[in-house]
Amino acid sequence: MCLFNIDSNKPHLSNTTTIVGVMYDDGIILGSTDAITQLNSNVFLCHCTHETEILLEDAENFILDQENIMVRAETIGTMLSAYNDDTWNILQTGVIIGGGKKIYEISHDGIAVEKFNFGVGGYGDVYLSDLLEKEWKKGIHEQEAERIGV
Repeated sequence: MCLFNIDSNKPHLSNTTTIVGVMYDDGIILGSTDAITQLNSNVFLCHCTHETEILLEDAENFILDQENIMVRAETIGTMLSAYNDDTWNILQTGVIIGGGKKIYEISHDGIAVEKFNFGVGGYGDVYLSDLLEKEWKKGIHEQEAERIGV
């Protein structure tokens, strides 16, 4: 898995965040203009607001409680999406989870969806989604995935 920070020196609103996850032939890359959080050795999250850290504390505690068990990205996605709608409405955030060659996107309304090519969220997500739809192709390599994700 490759993690990168999207160039935040490029023009964008200072209080915005863009998050992206792109699959390539051997894994996935995750990128964010703001925050990437490692939950365990194989699960990382990109998120759009600092308030999301409230949810991440619960996820980290859950992982710590699982002795000698490798918690998968899917499990974390399901756990985070279980928060009630009021929590997601208050936070107004998006989360992308990557691990084990899989990407999960948790939308603003708290629904976790496995993404098969890429996932995007935050500022510019419609533009970025359109770009990735045109540029992404099966069998791309890590460098190509990073190029189209940045």
